[in-house]
Amino acid sequence: MSRAASGQGAVPGGSVVIDPAVAALAAGSTQPGDAAAAAATVAIIDGVAGAGAAPRRANPLRRAAGAFVGTIAALIIGLATGILIVAVAVAVLFNPIWVGIGQSHAESGLKTGYGPDDLKAATDSILSDLVFGPPDFDVQVLGQPVLNDAERGHMRDVRTVFIGFAGLTLIALVLMIVARLASRGSVRFWKRVRRGAKVTAVITIALGLPGAVAFDSMFQLFHELLFPGGNFNFDPNTERLVQLFPEQFWLETTLVLGGVIVVLSYLVVRWAGRHIPARAKSAAVASGRTVAPGRPAG
Repeated sequence: MSRAASGQGAVPGGSVVIDPAVAALAAGSTQPGDAAAAAATVAIIDGVAGAGAAPRRANPLRRAAGAFVGTIAALIIGLATGILIVAVAVAVLFNPIWVGIGQSHAESGLKTGYGPDDLKAATDSILSDLVFGPPDFDVQVLGQPVLNDAERGHMRDVRTVFIGFAGLTLIALVLMIVARLASRGSVRFWKRVRRGAKVTAVITIALGLPGAVAFDSMFQLFHELLFPGGNFNFDPNTERLVQLFPEQFWLETTLVLGGVIVVLSYLVVRWAGRHIPARAKSAAVASGRTVAPGRPAG
């Protein structure tokens, strides 16, 4: 005996259809009055369930605020992803092995007149002061200071930029950890990471192509942006800083750095991509939806 057959009207969405007679019998009732009471009870339950199941109209202001927050989160995660990729790429090349290879290609020993041991000692001391401090940059070779006052002043400015970038990297790492924990590794989080890695690769390639052709202009612009004081122009014939790290050294380092950034970006894209389908499938299973073969989840 259905609800419609008993003349009680349409069934609201989300309510459970219960035959009053069946309910009365299940409760052990045998009198007609008991069946009528059960019918009244079912009607009240259906009315409450129907009212609760009615769809709620979305608040436009709340929806706009959610979209704004989502956009900001996407920008933060994408930017943090790019910063971390660049930081890892810099760390890959910022070591005595690569610096020694670059100086060898650029003939730094010939330009400075230093032997291999003196060249390495001077370079290692400058890099140590740059990373660990104190920023004295007062290394000497054969009793003579390697850098003059202007060169030491520039290296202190370089260290300020270096420390600033290290702090920015730390902030990016903290933001990524917080975003990962807050999102619980959702598909949306990994999509934003993947998008940030793609944008990082595109920007690197877009800057690298003209940079390889017009490296002098790009290198000059880079220094003007980071060192507006202008204390970065040195004479390669007399000043050791540009003899230790000639233009050829920076050209090769920049090209390799760009290549490392693109490779790391590709790896991050692949890594994030592996989480996306797996997470989407898990979300579908957790929500009770079945995914038909050949159809994407969601």
